[in-house]
Parts: sequence; structure tokens; C-alpha cells
Amino acid sequence: MQGLWKQSLYVSCISFVLAEESGVVKPEDALLAGLIADIGAIPVLHFAGQHAADLKDMEDLEFLLPFLSPASGTLVLRTLGFSEDLALIPKQTSDWFFESSNDKLTLADVVILAKLHSYIGTPKAKTLPYINTIPAYTKLKNGKLNPDFSLDLLHKAHQRIHSAMSIFS
Repeated sequence: MQGLWKQSLYVSCISFVLAEESGVVKPEDALLAGLIADIGAIPVLHFAGQHAADLKDMEDLEFLLPFLSPASGTLVLRTLGFSEDLALIPKQTSDWFFESSNDKLTLADVVILAKLHSYIGTPKAKTLPYINTIPAYTKLKNGKLNPDFSLDLLHKAHQRIHSAMSIFS
């Protein structure tokens, strides 16, 4: 749960900064969308905790989580009365190749790019698609997303995370 919280906060901050830089999506909406993108993992982890004896090992849970979490997240958000746009974020952002019907950068696109950036420098990065192969990448204007932009984006997000964590400490 602690790891999920930190990852969600990181994705949220990157989403905010990316939305600010894009000028297309409201940064506050992106902040919230990044925070709730993986909310479906909470009930799955809670259920697994209650049935820990039935789990052979953590690898089973890690394997199942990406399949169970998106639908669970959408259900949780609908139950809580979130707008349909936000309720669909867990499903949409769990698919690197999600394509909205809109040619403009969407909230889901921002969170997908943020999630991808959040794994840079981690072991999971080796399993991810190249950033220029995902539809969200093509919606950024003027090829704005390049290595320098990505590094700057991560640096700004780290600053926001540090500020946010100091509030919760």
C-alpha cells in the first residue's frame, strides 16, 4: 500500500507538470487523474490481505494486479460518484496504446505519459513500449516530448513531490 501511495503521488505530480507544459489539459484535473489512476489496486490488495493464506506468493498477486485493478478502479470511482471521464481513467490508462476518439491531448493521454515517465530508471522500464510508439505521444505538439523535456518534467515533478511529502510528514 505504501508503494502504491508513493507511485500514485509521483504519477499525479508528473501529470500536473505535463498538463501545465501542454497547455491543453487543466493541471488540477491531471493531478486528480494521476492520483486515482491506480485506485483499483486498493480493493484488490485489501482482498488479498484478507485471503493471504490462499496466495502462494507475492508473484501471483503482482501478476494478477494489472488485470484486476483497472475494472476495480472504474467501479470504485463510479460508486463514489466521480464523473464518467474520471471514472474511466483507471481502464484507459492501464493500456499504453489507448486511443481516444479525440485528436487533441486528453486527460487519459497525460496520465499515460506520466505513468510511462514514472518508470524511467526502474527495472520496469525494460518492459515498457518505446514512448514514441504510444498514441498519447503523437498528440503532443511540435515533438515537444524529447529527452531534455522528459528530464525537465521529472525534475519539476520531483520538486512537487518533495513539497507534497513535506505536508504529509
